Amino acid sequence: MPEVPLHCDQAIFTSVRTPMGEGYRVIAAGKGIKPNEKQAITRNSPSHDALCADLGDAQAEGPLAAAFYLVDTGRLALSVSGFAGSEHTGRGGGRVYTTIVVFAAEDFARCGYNPFHVLRAMLAAGACEPQLQPPAVLPELTLTVSVSEEPRLSAPPLVPNVRVQVLRNLFDGKNTVVNMPGRWLETAEALLLALPGPLRADVSFSAGMHFSMSRMHHLELLFDDKGKARLRTTGQKVQYVDSESDDIVAPPRSAWFDFVERCYAADMLTKLARRTSRAYDDCTLEACDRIGHTFEVIEQVPQMDCPAMLEQAAQSLDASAPGVEAEAHAELQSVLQRHLLERLAVAPMPVAEDLWHAVLVIWRAGGAYEVFARPLVVRMAAHLAQLDPLTAALVVADIVGDIDRHPEPAAFASMIDEVLSRFLLWSRQSAPDEREQAVEVARRWQQLRPDSDTASQIVDACELQPATDAPNT
Repeated sequence: MPEVPLHCDQAIFTSVRTPMGEGYRVIAAGKGIKPNEKQAITRNSPSHDALCADLGDAQAEGPLAAAFYLVDTGRLALSVSGFAGSEHTGRGGGRVYTTIVVFAAEDFARCGYNPFHVLRAMLAAGACEPQLQPPAVLPELTLTVSVSEEPRLSAPPLVPNVRVQVLRNLFDGKNTVVNMPGRWLETAEALLLALPGPLRADVSFSAGMHFSMSRMHHLELLFDDKGKARLRTTGQKVQYVDSESDDIVAPPRSAWFDFVERCYAADMLTKLARRTSRAYDDCTLEACDRIGHTFEVIEQVPQMDCPAMLEQAAQSLDASAPGVEAEAHAELQSVLQRHLLERLAVAPMPVAEDLWHAVLVIWRAGGAYEVFARPLVVRMAAHLAQLDPLTAALVVADIVGDIDRHPEPAAFASMIDEVLSRFLLWSRQSAPDEREQAVEVARRWQQLRPDSDTASQIVDACELQPATDAPNT
């Protein structure tokens, strides 16, 4: 569905002056927000001077910071932060204002496994507009989440080795702090799109917030201009990297990361999202590597010759895999079939005849192999009939028995009609010595199709003796 409704509970975290005091806290929340969820929101929300952007950046489009995390209740929380004017306590800077929505984890798949789809829905609904005097109990919020297409994104502005190391850490559940001067939110989304959809629910992140040990996430994108985050992470179970670092050793080769890097390099993040935002059964890197290899083969198909394509088709059809891996093989088989249909239709003799026999090996294997090869058989028979009607009649006669035993013999009726029609035309126009060679094939077809007028006419044409020259007068 291009748009899905998402039912959320909401909360607001900021600083306002009240008779009970002032300071950063949850100033309003929906009645569905549970006490431990409120504690998680308090722990993970930014307070004074916690945003990497400053008040002068508040005029820029979009939010200045965001965070996404799993709470103890099993629900997912997404926060969007910006400024609500100047800090009212006189400390200087801007008043940090954060809107939080909490929703069921099982709804994440309906949102394309992308928290930024939810973020955009929050912005479109005006849910992030500051309310400094909200009701104490906020109403339930229903967002309209658009999942029809991904926004225009670029590759994360990190050197390739850093990108791959960050992604490997996310697969392994390790914490990473990335120091970069800006573009934190779009970088977070571009990195998330490189992960299989269901894994993203387990990957917490913050983007655009200064480092704090109290709100440690798997991925933290921030600007560490004073080096405080580097100092605080020393000795901790977290890897600190600079976006332009050149001291990251290239991680071990991975077919999945190779696929991701090709999408990044070609600026094809929509394609990346289409292939990753699916219900992966197995989100381990080992399983993703198998799928990444299949994606690589898909991209190589246009450069393959026909024998190589048929070999890849046989290997793919042999593969037994569930879920998304099966979908990847189905995509590969579709691409192979499309390119084979194009190539086989223009193959010259005798290459075409050799390919015909190679296609028959797959077709006769039955099941999914037969389904894959059936259109190839039909296309090849028509092509052979154009190149050499006699050869086409001979080789197609060899499979008539298989066709007659086929559960859908009618699927080959037009193919046989075309082969016989071209054979008949050839037999009427061919030289006498050629017709003599074709008599046996013609009679064989008459036995295979005794009720066929075309087969009978071919026999008559092939048995026709050449007229003798009239005597001179």
